[in-house]
Amino acid sequence: MHSNADITKDQGETNQLFASILLTKGTGGGGGSGDKDEILHEVSGGIIAKLPKNFDTEAALRKYPTAYKQSMNTVLVQEMGRFNVLTECVRSSLINLQKAIKGLVVMSQELEDVAAAVMNGKIPELWMSKSYPSLKPMDHMSTI
Repeated sequence: MHSNADITKDQGETNQLFASILLTKGTGGGGGSGDKDEILHEVSGGIIAKLPKNFDTEAALRKYPTAYKQSMNTVLVQEMGRFNVLTECVRSSLINLQKAIKGLVVMSQELEDVAAAVMNGKIPELWMSKSYPSLKPMDHMSTI
């Protein structure tokens, strides 16, 4: 086997091993899902509190108008919009997760996946679909 293929195989096996270990990780108590719900509520509330407000792209367009000779202005406004989509996705999914924990909305599969990822310290796939490519763990994202 080529050395690069061997490295890729080993990395895949390592990732699978760590994912399996995280799945078997307990929360430390045997008192049902109450502890898990409290942890999820605290973590999601902490992330929501740290999220910045959405950028005002209209104000940015007024201050930095898009022009043929100023392509950075176009990139700036586009990236601000992309970041707004990401923060809104994170914010809304965490707010809905908190509501689902309280029983105010139905816990969908999407919210289950977000909850599982947050509990395992991973970035949820829902967020990754709107995010910038990154291999960093959840700890990094929660310090936005």
